[in-house]
Amino acid sequence: MSTALEELEIKLAFLENTVEQLSQEIAAQQQQIALMERLNKELISRVKGLQDASGINSSESGGFLEPKPPHY
Repeated sequence: MSTALEELEIKLAFLENTVEQLSQEIAAQQQQIALMERLNKELISRVKGLQDASGINSSESGGFLEPKPPHY
């Protein structure tokens, strides 16, 4: 009976360690996602600024810098 209890305690210790590692990984990924979202917003702002500076309407160009060809 004592051996079974010890095995359960060992398994529990490993599981607790795994849960802690996963929690730390999730926290790191959340930070990475927040950084990528911020950078994405900055890039969108820069692209819009370039579109405005070049006189391209984003609705006319489909959201890209280059306007559609005349045959569209």
